[in-house]
Amino acid sequence: MPSVVHFDAAYDKWHLACVLSKHRMPHPTTHLAGSDEATAAMGDAARFPVLLKPRRGSNGIGIARFRTPDALRRHFASHPRAAATTVVQQEIAGRDIDCSVLCDDGEVLAYTIQRAIGPAADRFQPSRAVEFVAHDEVLRVVKRLMAVLKWNGVAHVDLREHAATRRVDIIEVNPRFWGSLLGSLHAGVNFPQLTALTALGLPHPGIGYRRCRYANGTFAVSAWRHTAVTGRASGVGLRETPLVHALADPGPHVVEMIDRCRRFVSRSVAPARARASAPADALRDVAVDEEFLVKDRRSRAECQV
Repeated sequence: MPSVVHFDAAYDKWHLACVLSKHRMPHPTTHLAGSDEATAAMGDAARFPVLLKPRRGSNGIGIARFRTPDALRRHFASHPRAAATTVVQQEIAGRDIDCSVLCDDGEVLAYTIQRAIGPAADRFQPSRAVEFVAHDEVLRVVKRLMAVLKWNGVAHVDLREHAATRRVDIIEVNPRFWGSLLGSLHAGVNFPQLTALTALGLPHPGIGYRRCRYANGTFAVSAWRHTAVTGRASGVGLRETPLVHALADPGPHVVEMIDRCRRFVSRSVAPARARASAPADALRDVAVDEEFLVKDRRSRAECQV
């Protein structure tokens, strides 16, 4: 595990921006909301659109885009507390590219690099389908970042490739296992196993990954349905979905399905139980009130004597 200092430097987007700026590493212009720099940037329409992001968070939750300075000013006027917990970051015209790593004291032991190949369920959420690619510049930038952070364990680094210049900027670091972890396994890198071996001090061979595609079940079904309607090839085969791993090792999927069914039944039964218990609760409350009144009358009578 990384130290608390290095963990915070990676997870907090403002602290990460400070680290990147100090070490002259590529990243989009980022200001602490409410700072003088952010206020000055709000007067420069050429720097827009910008993204307002929570300093801590993941999966695109809480991110908002503002296309004009006036729109951002109105937001801060109606949400004055947002300045203490958010950053303002210039949006980069380009496409996402991510790098997943396992590190030991800043050295990258294993990695995979992936691009999104399908639209996300939400603009700022991870894509549901990815393509594993080779990208020397991404690897160079990420290796330098992990060395600076003296990182230990796993991390998923979000980067953005400029459409015009192909320059790669670091956007944020997720200090945890990532949603497309099964995709990395599909590409040939078992990060949980390698993490356990590293933690135990056991050697493991250098592992590369293969170039391939991987789509989650929701995206695959949607793509196949679209193919059935339009006749256009989906580009997603059965071997590029979780089905391959479910057939090879069905245990985890069976447990997950049982857990989902249990939660579904629990949510369905809870309202019925609440409705059924409501009359009993009401009668119990009445009984309690009556008991209180009896005791109150008795105490008053004793006082009068």
